[in-house]
Amino acid sequence: MGLLAKIKSKLQHYFMEEDWNIGLIDKPIKQLFSDPTFFDEIQWVEKGKDYFLADPFPIPNSSMVLCEYYSFSERIGKIVQFDAAKTPVELSSIGIESETHLSYPFTFQEGEKLFCIPESSAREDLRLYAFSEGRFVEEKLLMKGEDIVDGTIIHHDDLYYLFCTKARESYGNQDLHIYFSSKLGSEWKAHSQNPHKSNPRGSRSAGAIFEVEGELYRPAQNCSDSYGKSIVLYKIMELNEKSFKEEEFMELKADTFGRYKNGIHTINAFGDKTLIDGKRSYFSFLKAIRLLSAKMKSKV
Repeated sequence: MGLLAKIKSKLQHYFMEEDWNIGLIDKPIKQLFSDPTFFDEIQWVEKGKDYFLADPFPIPNSSMVLCEYYSFSERIGKIVQFDAAKTPVELSSIGIESETHLSYPFTFQEGEKLFCIPESSAREDLRLYAFSEGRFVEEKLLMKGEDIVDGTIIHHDDLYYLFCTKARESYGNQDLHIYFSSKLGSEWKAHSQNPHKSNPRGSRSAGAIFEVEGELYRPAQNCSDSYGKSIVLYKIMELNEKSFKEEEFMELKADTFGRYKNGIHTINAFGDKTLIDGKRSYFSFLKAIRLLSAKMKSKV
């Protein structure tokens, strides 16, 4: 990296703030393939100014949504829930707690059970939480000593596949890794072709893998220009323990999102609706003060 690029990177780090918010689209996710107006009407969550909300995942068969809550003053992510049918948003704990940063609360169902696997790369592990009596309770440690970023699981042809990136590889934006296992909680084996991709365009997960008319689609972040700039949808052509092939299908951009037009990095089905997030970037002298304050608190 040249001197000018380093200076630009430092200025962006200390003075460019990113404010994410969650949007609800009153259309099923499959409609984005055929509807050019899919993103024209987005209902943005009414939230406060001292935090952002991102990484929305559904609690199936309800109006409840899990997401990352990020305080601008504390500079750390937490997992919260809110009712998408209510406005303004009312945030509450869901039982997933940590002293380190948490984000990307990936949810999936196994029979009648609902699970969540939040991103916890800061503590270098991956934990499975099960939904019970309105809260998530830690059930299993899936991986230890691995800085897994945005882990996304799919059950396909009797095997569980875990798609992820790793924090030490360009902050989780660079290399796509796949692991597989015969059971949740059993040993995860690294796919022989890892890493499947070494490119900030299309490696990092951007939501659950979903099926439309018998085809599987994997949402992935495009971080080649900036973090969370857009989402690239890939059609999975082949997935087994020896081979993985996918083809780029379409790119989803945020340029029509109004206030949050600077990025999108999560999309998920929400019953007959769709969840997304959007980013706005703005210059802030206050960010440098917040960063220094958070750094001082972490040393106490």
